[in-house]
Amino acid sequence: MLADHLPSALDLARSQFAFTVVWHFLFPAFTIGLASYLAVLEAFWLATGRDVYLDTYRYWLKIFAVAFAMGVVSGLVMSYQFGTNWSVFSDKTAPVLGPLLGYEVLTAFFLEAGFLGVMLFGLERVGRRLHFLATALVAGGTLLSAFWILSANSWMQTPAGHVLDADGRFVPESWWAVIFNPSFPYRFAHTVTAAYLTTAMIVGAVGAWHLLRDRFNPRARLMFSMAMWMAAFVAPVQLVLGDLHGGNTYHHQPAKVAAMEGHFESERRAPSILFGWPDAESGSTKWKVGIPGLASLYLAHDLDAEVTGLKALPRDTWPTNLPLVFWAFRVMVGLGLLMIGLGLWSLYLRWKDRLYETPWLHRFAVAMGPSGLVAVTAGWVVTEAGRQPFTVYGLLRTADSLSPVAAPAVATSLAAFAVVYFAVFGAGIWYLMHLFNQAPRPHEPGPPVGQPVRTAGITPPRRSPPIPVRCRPNEEDPMSVDLTLIWAVLIATAVFLYVAMDGFDLGIGILFPALPHKVDRDVMVNSVAPVWDGNETWLVLGGGGLFAAFPLAYVTILPALYMPLILMLLALVFRGVAFEMRFRVVTPRGQLAWDRAFSWGSYVAAFCQGIALGAFVQGIRVEGRAYAGGWWDWLTPFSLLTGFALVVGYGLLGACWLIWKTEGDLQRRAYALAQPLGLATLVAIAVVSATMLAVSAPFRERWLGLPGMAVGAPVPVLVGLLAWRFAVALERREEVMPFLCALGIFLLSYVGLGISMWPYIVPPDITIWQAATHPKSQAFLLYGAAVLVPLVLAYTAYVYWLFRGKVTAGAGYH
Repeated sequence: MLADHLPSALDLARSQFAFTVVWHFLFPAFTIGLASYLAVLEAFWLATGRDVYLDTYRYWLKIFAVAFAMGVVSGLVMSYQFGTNWSVFSDKTAPVLGPLLGYEVLTAFFLEAGFLGVMLFGLERVGRRLHFLATALVAGGTLLSAFWILSANSWMQTPAGHVLDADGRFVPESWWAVIFNPSFPYRFAHTVTAAYLTTAMIVGAVGAWHLLRDRFNPRARLMFSMAMWMAAFVAPVQLVLGDLHGGNTYHHQPAKVAAMEGHFESERRAPSILFGWPDAESGSTKWKVGIPGLASLYLAHDLDAEVTGLKALPRDTWPTNLPLVFWAFRVMVGLGLLMIGLGLWSLYLRWKDRLYETPWLHRFAVAMGPSGLVAVTAGWVVTEAGRQPFTVYGLLRTADSLSPVAAPAVATSLAAFAVVYFAVFGAGIWYLMHLFNQAPRPHEPGPPVGQPVRTAGITPPRRSPPIPVRCRPNEEDPMSVDLTLIWAVLIATAVFLYVAMDGFDLGIGILFPALPHKVDRDVMVNSVAPVWDGNETWLVLGGGGLFAAFPLAYVTILPALYMPLILMLLALVFRGVAFEMRFRVVTPRGQLAWDRAFSWGSYVAAFCQGIALGAFVQGIRVEGRAYAGGWWDWLTPFSLLTGFALVVGYGLLGACWLIWKTEGDLQRRAYALAQPLGLATLVAIAVVSATMLAVSAPFRERWLGLPGMAVGAPVPVLVGLLAWRFAVALERREEVMPFLCALGIFLLSYVGLGISMWPYIVPPDITIWQAATHPKSQAFLLYGAAVLVPLVLAYTAYVYWLFRGKVTAGAGYH
């Protein structure tokens, strides 16, 4: 069989994670520095009033928008992949890593995605200073994102501030020690500086490219000059930061440094091996060429110091791929030295007043354009491959971190990721190259106004030993706070906000086949463009919050729904890039292709969400703390029914949104679509509800017995009243009420689902209290959520208010 010839599930899962991380990291590595560069340009424009700064700002704003959007859609995959492929790791580390990643979503992700709409489209709406504040907040959001992600990654490299409980899970003891673990300050400074240099190399390459065409272009001169200042002064600083980071790594992870250096023997006056091939079997580096004593000098700052080799360390702690670590380190360092050389050369020519008149410097700068991306990728390979064979260094092995998934499942998802990523991100990178090739010009228009840039049947329960309750409130103290219940409400709210907000823009894509005219489709997409990225953040918060607050649910639900979730994520990636690219191509054939990609991505994402919902409702088999069902348990007539129902429901939300936001012929057709979609949604809700009652005794007891009937009876009554009000609103041609009624029907269906499931978060066996993380983790993240979630909700409401009103063909936003 084919499965017998596949690599192990562990190797495939590692390959998939490496593939998706490398693709994702390319975009933040660029946009972290570019966001700060944009803030600096806008600050200079406000201070000087010179149009050259505004023109350059708008030129790079178009590029930032596309790169940021691809980073967002690729980042969606990362927030769920820990659960699908690495559930044991997630279960054991969630009390520590969950809150860190939760804060990344609450602070950084919302700042970036939330203020992006104002940054892209709000200059003429909010005034110069408030617009600059939005740009600065987006830039600050990228740095906050780096802070929390690198804190989490650094803890995996140098774990601190925790204890291990009786079940082998990491429990936080000191959040200060967790966040500011021994390697974090060094890794944060080194990585952020690398991101700034990555941006400088790209900006400098683009400026140099246009100087080769026209050396008097003031905007090309500005971007090239600013990039060369960065290379001249920051690249040498990066060398110092790298030395400090290397010393820290040598102290805490000696096996990684020995692999980087190719040292097998411990020796004094250790050489710095420039070239060679580390061979674990022979225990030596073959064909090596080195400089005696240099490694002792830069690792221990002592020429005669002894440097620890791999043979002095246990064999089972050596990195699993020594040549990869060895050569990735040399690629990173070699490119860093070339950056220093470029900066010094530019400094010399600037002193000679020949910075813009030296074509060979410009050609060198063009050649160095991708060097930052290659260097940060190589550095990330050193960091991650050098940590092996551990996921948490010295404490949790990679082989013990895997989900209970079979190799064919991971191989299928890896192949799907490869096809989709190369196709959609390849197209996105091609378009970025097209933007780079366009010369900066006076009165640069920036992002086009009005165009979007954003970024199994019911399974009988199979009882296993009871799972201990970790976070039950103090029942003897009526004033005690049930943190688990609070988090259940917060995550349920985040999921509903995603369904409501992303539901109508998924509905826009679902309605594309019914509205084939390009002008109409442009208006439809324009209507959601300013809020697109902010809508999707609720999906990230839902997944991240589940990991942080209910790790047992995260590590059982995601493997159980492996394939529908993977297909959903791929569809969201495909749809997200199509959302950006449909306006970028100029040929009718290309526009039609991207329209189809956007529409089919919307259908597949919605259908897979519905399938996942049906599979979740019908029950997930759990033994111990792991999913115990089969590969196809999620695929049943009931889950297919819920998939169809959600597609219809999202289509209804999309039609009602168009009624609200458009006018004229498009609005009339939206009215015409809303009536049958409303009827179909109500029928789908009725059929799904009846099926649940027919096949599930617990649901029948909950809804047809007391006190469940008394609690649930208002739900169908209110649904009926809203259905009547919806029909009246359509007949009277009201504009806002149909959308509010549709949202109300979704909310009541959601409430009904909650009544059916309560208090189980993994039906039919695991309650919210059994799935909850450690109370310390819940409390730490709740402090931030109590402050930030209301602010996020208020700002979200402000953005919707700011971009209120009708959207018409060619008129942009009103």
